[in-house]
Amino acid sequence: MNRAQYQLSRRQAKRARRRAAAGLRPVDVIPMGPRNTRTDGVPLQSHRRDQLSASYRRGRAGQAADAAAAAQARRDRARQIAADVVATHGYHLIVEDASISAWSRSWGRAVAAFSPGLLIAAIDREARAVATVAGGHGGVQRAATHTTALSQHCPCGARVPKRLADRVHRCPGCRLQGDRDAVAAMLASFVVFTAPGEPSSARVDYPAAADALPAIRRALSIPSLHLEGWQDTLPESTGLSAREGFSLVWWTSTPDSVAVARRTVGMAPCPTLDETGFRQTTPDRAPMRTNMAHKYDLLSYFRDKS
Repeated sequence: MNRAQYQLSRRQAKRARRRAAAGLRPVDVIPMGPRNTRTDGVPLQSHRRDQLSASYRRGRAGQAADAAAAAQARRDRARQIAADVVATHGYHLIVEDASISAWSRSWGRAVAAFSPGLLIAAIDREARAVATVAGGHGGVQRAATHTTALSQHCPCGARVPKRLADRVHRCPGCRLQGDRDAVAAMLASFVVFTAPGEPSSARVDYPAAADALPAIRRALSIPSLHLEGWQDTLPESTGLSAREGFSLVWWTSTPDSVAVARRTVGMAPCPTLDETGFRQTTPDRAPMRTNMAHKYDLLSYFRDKS
């Protein structure tokens, strides 16, 4: 569509010279060389003035539709996970203040497959909405890893250094053993903030955690939680929670005054494009509700990177 804006490649130019020397007529080819530019490298004609073929327009529209469908699928999945987390663990939640940009440097574009920032934002939004209905205050609070180091400590207060490849927690002091993420998640329920809203003010209430150590042992002794290297979420609430700002530990799940309800977003009026990723959308699933909750790998989004 824009042959005049491009040069022949070296191979094409060599072939044209060879045919001209042999007295043969030139062959009409699609130029495969660089674009015609000025001496400073600016194209002679801007790309927005190029003519676009119908197939290119269809391909570009298809790519935009696929990207929109994938983004919608990630948002929908984040909403479902957020509703499941808040319904199970309440609307007072603590996550580690991990650097998502560091994850991107380690994993590259693959970090977009689970969008940790989108997930945490969805959980915070869901927790605040449910807290408003309950007449209280809630949301996701971030705890700095350099002040808590949850995966590097034991509930008894001892420091247990672990590499990222070490997925099992073994304390030489109190002999506590369990999944690294499960122990860190239980220890996070004892995090208190001296200045709400500041991640660096987070501290772990180790005396309260030490008092709850027998219950933590019982929770970790559940067969489904005692698998070495198991990286899935807890099937039920651990039954341990700490009221924010207090050292008192509840031996049952933190009681809430109202039942937590999932969002109801209505009926899908028509089938969307077949989505790529975790869930596939087909015409048969068009009339299904889009807020059906499922169990997902939750703790893997909050792994400690310290």
